[in-house]
Amino acid sequence: MNAPIGIKKSSKFGLEPGKLVEILIDYPTRVRLSLVLIGYEAGNYIILKRPPGKSKNQYADVLVEGNTLIGHYIIEGQKGLSCGFKTSIRHVTNFPDSFLILNYPKHIHHKHLRKHQRIDVHLPVKITVDDGTGCDNKVGILGIIMDITPLGCALEIDPDDIKTDLTDSFVRLDLYHPLGQLIELDANVCNSRVEHDNVSLGVSFVNGNEHIDDLLKHLLICTSR
Repeated sequence: MNAPIGIKKSSKFGLEPGKLVEILIDYPTRVRLSLVLIGYEAGNYIILKRPPGKSKNQYADVLVEGNTLIGHYIIEGQKGLSCGFKTSIRHVTNFPDSFLILNYPKHIHHKHLRKHQRIDVHLPVKITVDDGTGCDNKVGILGIIMDITPLGCALEIDPDDIKTDLTDSFVRLDLYHPLGQLIELDANVCNSRVEHDNVSLGVSFVNGNEHIDDLLKHLLICTSR
């Protein structure tokens, strides 16, 4: 049976240890859990760790050998991948920790989450935020654009430079075109989260930014993808 349009089959797992895998078990009761990936051997097994604080006896009726489950996880990257698979529980162990060992799935379905490809860059930027955010707008916030698309970009800033959550704030991004001229981009902060001791901002460009296409062209980005 062919995969639906936009979904590709693969045997590659691709997720890094430490990331979360969500599992759904329907029998004998419906249970959804988010478990940490410990590791895997392609074609053989996947090892997941139950979250801390959960009793060893909790979900004992569903986390049993042979029970079927659906797994789902997200791989961040240029386009972002939503991945899903169906498999069964091979073994449950409480030593040296609470681990769930799954049979490696025959097929893993991958679907791109974003229409436009993210391109990794490293562009210095000054972020000016609207009044009321607790930031010094005259000085601005210095950050780095980590990746960019025609619709938005991901920024990293030092958490010491902000005093409040910037989600839903309107901002102006000042950066330099590869040819040297200053570019001002209006944008909206869609999300904000702490990652690796930095604050990561997901930013959406406001429609009408005439400089974006030219900037992407000079960054060797194909905006028609």
